[in-house]
Amino acid sequence: MKRQIVIGAVAALVAAGAVAYVIVSRLPGPAPCAVASTAPPGPRGRATAAPDGGAVRVVEQGFTDELNGGVSYGAILANTSTSIAYRTRVTFTFSRDGQVIEPASPDSGRSTQEIPVIMPGQRVGVGTFEPLPSPGTVSAAELRLGDTTWLTPAALGAAYKPIAATVERTEHPNAQHPGYYRITFAADAPACSDLDYRGAGVILRDASGTIIGGALSLSPGAACMRTRGTGLAEPGELLPVADDSRTQVFPYCDVAPAADPDDHIAN
Repeated sequence: MKRQIVIGAVAALVAAGAVAYVIVSRLPGPAPCAVASTAPPGPRGRATAAPDGGAVRVVEQGFTDELNGGVSYGAILANTSTSIAYRTRVTFTFSRDGQVIEPASPDSGRSTQEIPVIMPGQRVGVGTFEPLPSPGTVSAAELRLGDTTWLTPAALGAAYKPIAATVERTEHPNAQHPGYYRITFAADAPACSDLDYRGAGVILRDASGTIIGGALSLSPGAACMRTRGTGLAEPGELLPVADDSRTQVFPYCDVAPAADPDDHIAN
């Protein structure tokens, strides 16, 4: 009788082990990261004319001149279409009394920039500092929208989401010239993979909220990592003194590096 009980117990354990093996072997593995790892292909078209009738538009802008021989310009772009605007080119131009002013440093590379991703409905800030010939004054500033690649909403992967940045601290390292900035910001990157960091747009506003300038920062940082990272925006130019509580930073994160590693600015 005891022999039968032991045999029965062993059989039950073996059966239980077999069931456990079947259950474990059927557990799903880690889900693949649904974010594109290469630049999606597509024809280039005008950023001002999306397939559905929408467009990338300038919705805010402003500038300040006579800044150590240059001008600081900032703008907010909005994608009003249902498509992704991918690698959008923008060009800044400045004029005085109707005459376009050629930059004092044509090779500075800041007059034309490439914004990696503008999602449907998203707003992105862009900025520049442009050295100008004497006297360094302008009467008008303009951002011209160039070409872009219009993509379907899922082209960058179902898990891709825009990066949100929150300014944590703004410092002015030169006490005599508070127009120099060192901005620390936190970036929430909800993607499941690291993205390629291609700089950040800085937008400066006065106490009333009006844009008074901007800049492109190429300071390194972890702004496009898959976890919450800390970024640093340190433009390096003398910019207008703004209301620090209203300063904005927009990290530029791409799913793939540019063909030219220096093509965060397109010349």
